[in-house]
Amino acid sequence: MAWVIFALIVSLITAGGDYFIKRAGADASKFVIWQFLFLGSLLYLLTGIGWFFVMKHMKLTSVGVIYGVSTVLFLALLGVFVFHDRLNWYEVLGVVMAISSIILLARFT
Repeated sequence: MAWVIFALIVSLITAGGDYFIKRAGADASKFVIWQFLFLGSLLYLLTGIGWFFVMKHMKLTSVGVIYGVSTVLFLALLGVFVFHDRLNWYEVLGVVMAISSIILLARFT
């Protein structure tokens, strides 16, 4: 269970990297904001190291599901609360299903 929680934390850090990458290209007057691009890339590097340790202790199939589902969940939350995206009813249903799959996976891993 501890490795599942650690994998979720690594996914959250990945979403932080995605945030900075998105911000790096968000200014229409500039091609790229290099500070944000560098910070996002640094967070990606840290998540690569984190995934190394997670994969040493968990099955690859479990890691893949945790990564995919939690990343979708974290990015949806980031989009809604930070970038003010609106979710359709089927996107909300997908988020609920993502949460359910993480709970099921944590229960049987």
